[in-house]
Amino acid sequence: MERYGFTKGGTALALPEHSDGTNAAPAAYESNVSGVYPMPSRQTDQEQPVDAIAMLKADHQRVRDLFAEYEGTSNADAKGTLADDVFVELETHAQLEENIFYPTVNEETEEGPELVKESLHEHATVKQLIQELRQMGPQSKEFDAKFHELMHNVEHHVAEEEAEMFPLAEEALAEDLDEMSAEMQELKKEILAS
Repeated sequence: MERYGFTKGGTALALPEHSDGTNAAPAAYESNVSGVYPMPSRQTDQEQPVDAIAMLKADHQRVRDLFAEYEGTSNADAKGTLADDVFVELETHAQLEENIFYPTVNEETEEGPELVKESLHEHATVKQLIQELRQMGPQSKEFDAKFHELMHNVEHHVAEEEAEMFPLAEEALAEDLDEMSAEMQELKKEILAS
């Protein structure tokens, strides 16, 4: 099956097949150096993680991947596009956590209130950095340094969340994780549709 990438203008381009028989985008495409952006696989988009923690971890990985792409290109336009993608992913993810996941952890676990309070504080910092980045724009000389500050804050938050809050939730909320995932998937659809 052939995969396609899109130029910034929306033109579809076939991605070359690798020697291993895959159509994985080569490094030049992945880092957006050529101005081509890989098209998400519809199959991957439809396969949602089973429970809430798997869904949140998948979001974390998507942001890590975008950070790696940002780091892998020197093209200012590509960096701006990738930064915008990061902002949308982080804002959507934060809404899922703040509206569904955190309230449940807060109410149903003993350690939850402290962990949620810290996570909400970290979310506020990330939101402030996103606002500052949007105001300055990717052409600003300070943009790259500020984006790296955002990366550092997100990586710290993700590491803490995956080491502390997620194991707690997996143990204490095992029966609720599938239901939370369904709620989060529905909210995510609403957010992305707006």
